[in-house]
Order: sequence, then C-alpha cells, then structure tokens
Amino acid sequence: MKLFLDLKNRRFVKSAASNVALDRLVLKRRDTLPIEVVYVENGAVATPPAGTTAAVGLKAKFSDDNFLAYAAPGETTLVLNTIPVEAAFSSNPATVSALLEIRWGAPGTAHRTATLQVELQNAVITGTEGTPQAVPDGKATQAEAEAGTDNDKWMTPLRTAQAIEALAEPAYFGPTQPPAGSNYKFWVNTSTGRQYALIGDQWIETSGSSTGDLGGTGTGGGVTSYNDLTDKPTLGTAAATDASDYATASHQHAIADVTNLSTSLAAKISGTGVASMEVVTALPASPAPTTFYIVIPNGATTASAVALGSVSLFTGTGGDGGGGGGDPQPTLWTPLGMTGLQRWYDAAEDSSITSSGGKVSQWLDKSGNNRHATQATAANQPTYFSSDAFGRKSIGNTTAAGLLGLDCPPATFKEVYLVGFYGNGQETVFAEYASFFTGNENASNARRIVGTSGANSILSTANFTTTGFKNGSASATGALLPLPPSILRFVGAATSTSQTTYLFYSSLSSGRSFRGAFSEVIFFAADLSAADRQKVEGYLAHKWALAGNLPADHPYKSAAPTA
Repeated sequence: MKLFLDLKNRRFVKSAASNVALDRLVLKRRDTLPIEVVYVENGAVATPPAGTTAAVGLKAKFSDDNFLAYAAPGETTLVLNTIPVEAAFSSNPATVSALLEIRWGAPGTAHRTATLQVELQNAVITGTEGTPQAVPDGKATQAEAEAGTDNDKWMTPLRTAQAIEALAEPAYFGPTQPPAGSNYKFWVNTSTGRQYALIGDQWIETSGSSTGDLGGTGTGGGVTSYNDLTDKPTLGTAAATDASDYATASHQHAIADVTNLSTSLAAKISGTGVASMEVVTALPASPAPTTFYIVIPNGATTASAVALGSVSLFTGTGGDGGGGGGDPQPTLWTPLGMTGLQRWYDAAEDSSITSSGGKVSQWLDKSGNNRHATQATAANQPTYFSSDAFGRKSIGNTTAAGLLGLDCPPATFKEVYLVGFYGNGQETVFAEYASFFTGNENASNARRIVGTSGANSILSTANFTTTGFKNGSASATGALLPLPPSILRFVGAATSTSQTTYLFYSSLSSGRSFRGAFSEVIFFAADLSAADRQKVEGYLAHKWALAGNLPADHPYKSAAPTA
C-alpha cells in the first residue's frame, strides 16, 4: 500500500503527480498491509530530510487512548488482524469508521502529522488469517527505560521510576562527607538537613538554607541576622573578618570562605593555556597572561557576583530575604493592567483552557474583563495542542473545513497582537480563505483578518486593515506568508463599535477555518505608544522563544522587559 503524502499541504493525495486530495481509504479487516510512504511536493516525488522516519497508526477516533493498529518507525507492514480491530467488529457491522494518521520527522526537526478517514470493511470469508495480535503500544521496556537512549517510546510512571533509579547520580546520606574515592556526586547531611553537590573536589552547598559550607571549611551563604529596614547601610573594612562588619539595610550574609577554590577550579580549565589561577580582591596592575584571576572584592558576601571573564557566578545562598538562593531577580513585565487591554488569551496557561478529547470549549480571558472565548457546539470546537508542530502550546485547527473556532464576547478593539503559525509554516499562498479572526460580516464596521485564497494577501476590507506587522518590524506588509511561528500585529483604521469576535473562523462561511494555531492573542482598544508596543513585542518574543526574529535594533532583542 503506497501512501502519497503532500509535504507542502500535509495531506494525502491520489498519486505523486496528482494534486487531488485523497478523502478516504478503504481497508479490509484482518489484512496485513505492506506500507510505503511516498513523499510528494509540487506534483513530484520529493526526497525528505536525511533520517526521516514515519509511524502509521489507526484509531477509531482521536480521543481514544489505544490504537486499532500501529506500525512503528521502520516497520513496513500494518497488521489489521489485531485484538482491538476484532473488538470493533464484535457486533458484526458491515463497516467500521476509523482514522489513519502518519507522524513523520527527521532528527532535530519537529514531527508533523497528516490524517485520513478510513473505512474498515467486514469482508472476512475464509477466516484463515490466524489469531488476532495485540497492538504494539509504543511503550518503553524496562531495558529501554534504563538505557535512556530511545526517543520514540513513551514512559509509564513505573518505567520513569526505573529510569531514574538506573540513571540518576547516586546520593549519599550521612552526618559527614562521603568517603574519599566514592562515586557519590550529591550528599545530604543527615545532621543538618543541608544538601551538597561535588564540584571538582569540593562539596558546595545547593540547599536554600541559612548557613552552609563552601570548600569543605568555614561558613558561607547564610543569612546571619536581620536589621530594621530603617537602618542605614555601613561599609565594611578591608581587614574585616566577621560578618557583622557588613550590615545592610535589610539583612546580613556570612563571608564566603574561598579556601582551595582556586585549586578546584584550576583543574577544570587545564589544557586551556592557563598556567595558574589566583583568587584576589583586585586585579594587579600588570596581570600575568597565563593566570586566570577570580576577583572577589573586599567585603564580598556569598550573594555577591564573582567575575570570571564574562561569566558571573553566585556562591552560596540568600540575598532575597525570602529563603531563596542568590540575589533577587527582576520581575518580568506582562500586559496585565495596561490601559485599553480588552481581551487576552494565553495557551501557556493550562488552567485557562477547558477541553475534552483535545477539543476546546472555553479559553479564559486573562485581561480581568471576563470576556472568555467559548464554543458550545462540539463539532465546531478547535483543537488544543500541548505540543504543536513547532513544539509550542497552542489552539487551532488542522483543517479549514467547517466552522471551527471560538466566540469572543463583544468588545471594542483597534490593535491586535498574536503569536501563531499558518499551515506547515512554509506555504507561500493561502490554500483557502484563512480566518485569523472575523466580526459581524454583515455589518459595514466588522473587524476581520482573513487570508486571501490562492494569494499571499489579506482579503480586501474597508473595516480593519489589509496589512500587518511581523516580528516587531516597524514596516507593515500585506504578504504574511510564509508564516512559521511569528508575532503579528494588526492595527485598524478606527476603533470598532462593540462587537463579537470569531476567533479562527468565519461566522457566515463554512470552510474558512484557520488552518494553523495561535499560542497567545491580545486585543487593545486603542493604538499603543511605541514604548508600550515594543514591550508587548518583547514580552511575546521571549516568552515564545522568538527573540531571534526581532529586528537587531529592537530594545528587547536581548532581554525581556521587566516591571
């Protein structure tokens, strides 16, 4: 059985030279079918990336946990003489409907899928096909779990526990350090409850506790006392040896003991041209070219940064006054509380999504306005992807058919931001009228963004805009494709009247569902200032691993905005 797979549109076609979609496949109960997947692109056989493998599965419906039949990557037959297939025919129906899915990919690339309707015929006559088999479930064996090298098998809780037991570095529990020469990498001091990791030949405390050891001697990393916040900080002296000399307005740290630290780290950089390492309070006037310097200024505490070339290390714990390790980190900025925020949908928030069998009935609004996106009709519900074709959480569709989408309660809006992709991320024209979102399409003031079928443009409309801004660019474009995961911004000519928004579909026209997915969507009532616009772009870019797409001069190219 040859299965011709159109890579560009992720669908089955009738032959390598045909662009006609195959709408269903007829198979026979108890058959054993040879499988050959033929990859097709632009009406010709295509060569997939090196190492591409494909798995073929057959299910009665998407929500089923188990397969009717399954051929793992590398297998060349699909066996339909299985126990689950026999169970499906237990009432002796003439046919059974099912879904066949191919999942393919190459090492280092995202896996992709295509699905086809299947009719299984109850056409057994002779009954000589043999005993039905159990379906391979793709589950890792104990040996595979403990080896930890197979990336195609899934793990049960038992297999996960077995893998951890076999692969995890051993930990030593006792009141004193592990015996010299042992294989232990971690140590839990049963007298104090503190945890340590072996770095080089030194045991370094990793627990967020009030005191700790660095280098096996001395104390360091702990908060020793707290002062009233109204106290003024006093500077320590170069000769100070007691932590009380280093009072701050909030709390004190014990001094870091760096005994033997240079010896331990020197072993890590042997062979790099460094002849020696020194721990100093300041760089000498003429540094030796073959000496690696660790600068710990006078008065440094266990929460102080230690300059190692361009690397900043934090030794010990404390610094935030709340029991955490290291100095406090800045709070990342989010759009919450922005003026004009109307609706905000975020697929990263699992608790905001209500779904059953992967079909979404509600996506909660994070703006605080309670404009939750809903779809009560099961047949019209879009799909939730815990990991889409690009490895992100998102909501969307794998087909343009029907009226697949969510209804967002009425609101006024002028500026819309979204993170999403269309098709396979490589298509250069819309294969259908692709509804990013639409409004009341019978009204002259409807707000919509719809890709034009057969073109790389936004459907002409006087109601919103025919251009968009991609990935933080200051220049608008009407050519949104190709559209791998990207940040899009759409700005209307005027603020809309309050109206319902239909996310992913057209309220009037079936077959215009958005064939792709969104990870985050934000609606604003008015144009944002340049500074606020760039904050939203920076927030989305770093949250969804798209910072590399931002322009080189974008203020948040290197780091996300902070509060």
